[in-house]
Amino acid sequence: MNTLKLENISVKTQNKQILKNISLNIKEKEIVVILGPNGAGKSTIAHAIMGNDKYEVTGKILLNNTLI
Repeated sequence: MNTLKLENISVKTQNKQILKNISLNIKEKEIVVILGPNGAGKSTIAHAIMGNDKYEVTGKILLNNTLI
C-alpha cells in the first residue's frame, strides 16, 4: 500500500521556526484536508514535502518507506 509519512517534521526559513514536530501518515486512497488560519503553516508543509530549498527541514519524509 502506498503511503506518505511525515515524522517529526520541523521547518525554518530565515531563522524563523514555522512548523515544529509535525507527524502525519497518509495512506493510499485516503483524503486529507489541512485547515487553519492564515499563517498556520499549511503551504509550508506542502513546500517541505516538495523539497523547496527555501526551507530548512528536519525530521523524515517518507514515500512508500523511502526517504525523500
